[in-house]
Amino acid sequence: MSDTCEAKPAAVERTNPILSVFKSALRGMASSVCVITTCDDAGKPHGMAASAVASVSFDPPSMLIAVNESASISGRLKATKAFCINVLTCDHDHVVESFSNSAMRERRFESDEWGYGPLGLPYLRTAQASIFCQEDGALAYGTHTVFIGRVFDVLIGDKNSPFVWHNGTRVQIQSVAQF
Repeated sequence: MSDTCEAKPAAVERTNPILSVFKSALRGMASSVCVITTCDDAGKPHGMAASAVASVSFDPPSMLIAVNESASISGRLKATKAFCINVLTCDHDHVVESFSNSAMRERRFESDEWGYGPLGLPYLRTAQASIFCQEDGALAYGTHTVFIGRVFDVLIGDKNSPFVWHNGTRVQIQSVAQF
């Protein structure tokens, strides 16, 4: 076995036996569900449900999102270079449903739950938090692009329980202690 990293063709990676075990391991990692939003040059809002979201640094304040190249929002994020991460609460089943179903794409932003913040970015007024970012770097990797966003504004909203995904289903988090 070589001790150097070598790029492998995508076809080889799809047949890699580790893939199903890797997916199973990731399903065991509980993660908050967010809606990533942006807008196009005409100001039309776009979004997607995501759990591949993480903080990167406090100095500078920054976030990471991983977006599949096949997602309709991918090109818009590359063009706009700005996005909002809307952290969902347990009351947002309807939001997750609309952003997970492409047939609902044209109706996603019809609710009065949506507002427009800095740079015209759509944000969910009832979100636990809305984190506004300007792209500070992007890296194409495999099937995804990893976007690093420098945080330039944050709105704190509903302190309700977070919408958490674990093992293919939504789970309820109960607060036990505060640290």
